[in-house]
Amino acid sequence: MSFFSYMKVEIGRIFRSKSAWLVMVLTLLCPLVGYSVPQTAVTATTASLVLANPVLAGGLGGGILFALLALYELDRVYRYHTDALTESIASPLLLGGARLVSLLAAALVTIIAAAVLYLPYTVYRMGAVFNFLEYLDCFFILMLPSLWLSILAATAFYQIIRRVDLSFVLFAVFTFFSLSAWAERSKN
Repeated sequence: MSFFSYMKVEIGRIFRSKSAWLVMVLTLLCPLVGYSVPQTAVTATTASLVLANPVLAGGLGGGILFALLALYELDRVYRYHTDALTESIASPLLLGGARLVSLLAAALVTIIAAAVLYLPYTVYRMGAVFNFLEYLDCFFILMLPSLWLSILAATAFYQIIRRVDLSFVLFAVFTFFSLSAWAERSKN
């Protein structure tokens, strides 16, 4: 089988998974936190309150959720002790790449759904200052790379260590240090 056939199977499997749908729905709800928590954006304009804060909260929450999903999906083969069977049929490198692409595709679908879901409210709240390209930029330049980088970091840690618990601890440390550096820069 080729990489694309493995990828097709993995994308179909990820979109049939209940845990993946739970993560996608929770990621869709994460921007709601940005409307209620203290502002993470530097300025207090309408765009920062209605666009930046929800997208930043969605990127952070969704990134953590998709990292957990990535670790869960990558460990599934080893958890059920089917790794010897699957690795004798297909290359672990091809299967890992197909799983990674399927997770990235699920994140892309989630961001598209989030952009469509929050569009009416954002148009209503911003009024005349609403710009559709800025709206899309917020979701596809801020939130989507956050999910993709979280997936890539979690899978990289898992590929090195092959343990979910240590991979998540490394991911949490990685996230904490990147957020603390960002918080320091926003104070200055």
